[in-house]
Amino acid sequence: MLRLPKIRLVSPRSLVAAARLLVEAGPEGAALAGGTDLVPKLKRRQLRPRTLVDLSRVEGFSGVERRGGRVVIGAGTPIEELLESPVLARLGALREAAACVATPQIRTSATVGGNLALDTRCSFYDQSGSWREAQGFCLKTDQEAPCRAAVGSERCFAVASGDLAPALIALGAQVRLVGPVGEREAALAEIYQDTGRRSLRLKPGELIAAVELDLDPRLSTYRKLRRRGSFDFAALGVAVSLQMKGGEVSACRIVLGALASSPIIADEAATIMTGGKPTLERVAEAARAAVRRARPVDNADFPAAYRRRMAGIFVARALRDLTGLRGKP
Repeated sequence: MLRLPKIRLVSPRSLVAAARLLVEAGPEGAALAGGTDLVPKLKRRQLRPRTLVDLSRVEGFSGVERRGGRVVIGAGTPIEELLESPVLARLGALREAAACVATPQIRTSATVGGNLALDTRCSFYDQSGSWREAQGFCLKTDQEAPCRAAVGSERCFAVASGDLAPALIALGAQVRLVGPVGEREAALAEIYQDTGRRSLRLKPGELIAAVELDLDPRLSTYRKLRRRGSFDFAALGVAVSLQMKGGEVSACRIVLGALASSPIIADEAATIMTGGKPTLERVAEAARAAVRRARPVDNADFPAAYRRRMAGIFVARALRDLTGLRGKP
């Protein structure tokens, strides 16, 4: 049986206090929200913090609130609440992505912020400490070790497998970030960077406080590839959003997840769909453009070539479903 190590637990009442505690702890500190991903990693000794900053007592950290034509989602909101909130009924991609996260039991504890800040995954990294020691540690945990997934690489290719990030980026979400000396806002896409060792581009101690997005008449959907119909992390996630005007696509966003260390925004594919009437030929061309942006390695469930091929298939299916097109070009 894998057991938790001895850890100091502190429970501040505000995010600013939590951020200061994390700065004080430095690399030996970690934030604890739902803990559904963090706690197993502690047991496997993938992460070895000495201090956990518990966010469960932070006031105003959870809840879904409508503010005019926008919605604000607290980072501490349980993912299951996204499925129950009538405010989010029109945000198809977000609700579909939330429904794909783990199992109903886990979704009642797992939080929005935790899923957005999910540690990157790799088939060589997500093993017990004794297994990794026997096989030889990897670049994600030991800068002197080689990358086991891409031999000879000087960078870590662990993948960002969270479901909510691609969906929220496709919906144009912003995040409010709180640090030890104040707060700032940023586009959600801007807080990610394509490096598996540290995929979040945040300042020391900075925490995701809330997500904000428009409740516009945007069509959106999310597709997920995984071996089992529940529980499994994504081997591929595809989020697509469209705005239609006069029978033409006026705006489009296509985001690929679980193929790199950060969500991939397929700008070329989105541009192909924008500015005209949707056709099967344009859908096929957009799908091919999305595949060109995908360069996974063999460090997740399913071979990399299969995940890359399925990215194009999922993009095409999503676009056909949103536009009502049927058949093949």
